Amino acid sequence: IRKIQVADLEADQDIKIKLLEEIEADKQAMGSAPSGIKRPLVQIVDDDPSIVGLIRNTLKEFYDVQVAFDGREGYEMALENIPDIVITDLMMPNMNGYELTSMLKQSPDIRHIPVIMLTAKDELKSKIQGLETGADDYLAKPFNQDELKARVKSLLNLRNLELELAKTNRCLEESYDKLKNAEATLMHTEKIRALGIMMMGLAHELNNPLAFIDGGASNLKMLLAKENIVKNPENIQKMLNSIEDGVMRCTDVMRKLREFARSDKVFYDEYDIRKGIVSALETIRQLSEDKITIQTEFDSEKSVECVSSFINQLLLNVINNSMQAIQAVRETGRITARTYEQGGNYVIEIEDDGVGIKKENIKKVFDPFFTTKDPNKGMGLGLSICYKIVSDHGGKIEFESEENKGTTVRIVLPVTQKKALEV
Repeated sequence: IRKIQVADLEADQDIKIKLLEEIEADKQAMGSAPSGIKRPLVQIVDDDPSIVGLIRNTLKEFYDVQVAFDGREGYEMALENIPDIVITDLMMPNMNGYELTSMLKQSPDIRHIPVIMLTAKDELKSKIQGLETGADDYLAKPFNQDELKARVKSLLNLRNLELELAKTNRCLEESYDKLKNAEATLMHTEKIRALGIMMMGLAHELNNPLAFIDGGASNLKMLLAKENIVKNPENIQKMLNSIEDGVMRCTDVMRKLREFARSDKVFYDEYDIRKGIVSALETIRQLSEDKITIQTEFDSEKSVECVSSFINQLLLNVINNSMQAIQAVRETGRITARTYEQGGNYVIEIEDDGVGIKKENIKKVFDPFFTTKDPNKGMGLGLSICYKIVSDHGGKIEFESEENKGTTVRIVLPVTQKKALEV
């Protein structure tokens, strides 16, 4: 019996040597062949050289093959030369198929490799244990060669689909990040544009108080230079009052500007939206040189939980559009702003008697870059940004318009916010 065992070991060793020589010859032949599509690499791990030879002969027509004759060797080989699929026996010396599969699946660099486990055991318990350790498929010995080829092909196709899906997901994530960055840039651009509108309106408003300060200071200087200064104290007081009034008006203008910008605040806070409406209306009144009549109908005094700087930008964009709609047909017109509560929401309506919107364009007004204005009056992003601001607050914005009669913009905002702000 011992002589037979020794003879079997020697025979196995001869088969191993022959197999390794054939595999090496295959590698050299592939290396000298014209370059083409890279073939998938199959790693066979089995301590029985006859089984290894059978599997190799079954697959070598379509795949490159590397072999290991125990689990430990198979694991180290997989780390060194990463295969596309591993076919491993269950019962092996040094490290069995369960242990090998578990180690493969725990290694970050090779955990993606699909594993087919071969075993002479056809017990359900063995199959379950193999799948629990991470095996992707299970094949009992003796196996059908066509079935083995089909399972290898199926697993490789599935793995390729997973790789394609992962690649697509990465591309989508990169595209999403680019869109988010572009969106943030556009938001910032539109805010700068709205801030420019605000500045133009405030510049008009600053002219008068600055004139008061300048004139008052000049007159006071002249009075102080005269000898009869004490005889006319009322004139001095009058000039001082004029200067003080001018300074207060300038201070109020700067307060409005700070309130509008508030670029440092990007969190929800309680805000009286009427302040933003009044500020935007006053800006538009200044820009129109008092040719547009402003009306307000505030039924709701409730504060709203919102990002006030974003809401101010929204209001100024909408009211500025109303002014431009009026100026498109005539110099004078009317803008009415009203607020009221409805169903637990805060509703803002901005109504104008301007040119109105054509019926076919109403559905397009929120599309990015859609505009009927001259190119020097905007890029067509204002209402798109307005739509995003309202949506981010969990609200809605809608239009009622009739061509040549006017437009009403209705903004509906929840009084309180249920979700965290995303910026």
